[in-house]
Order: sequence, then C-alpha cells, then structure tokens
Amino acid sequence: MIQRGVSRQPGATWALRWLVTTLVHAGRKDEARRVCVRLLESSPGLTVAKVWDQLPFETGTPERVAAGLREAGLPD
Repeated sequence: MIQRGVSRQPGATWALRWLVTTLVHAGRKDEARRVCVRLLESSPGLTVAKVWDQLPFETGTPERVAAGLREAGLPD
C-alpha cells in the first residue's frame, strides 16, 4: 500500500521514510537501501535525528523507524 502511494505521489518524502522502514523490517534490505537513496536525493541532509524529531508517536514506533532508516543507510 505504501508503494502505491509513493508511485502516485513520488515527492511525498514522508511516505518514502515509512517505505524504507517497512522494507527493512520485512527483510527486504536491498530494496530499502535503494529507496533510501531516493529519499536522500529528494531530501538532502536528512538524518535519522531529524526524522526522530518529527515523529508524533509514543515509545516503540520511533525506535523501530529509526532502526529501519539506519539499517537502510540514512545517516544519524
């Protein structure tokens, strides 16, 4: 479902962030790394810390998002 949204709104960087995290946790790490490259191309300078600061969720979700982004290659 996230991939469909990204294909319809390729500039939606928030969707790319979720897609990267979802792919990592689904074991599709090579694909997550490719999407992470797209994310960094559309948001130069984006870091895990910047994403973390924007997450509105309570304990658990930010950690999983940060871990997925790190594993896919987003810098801290």
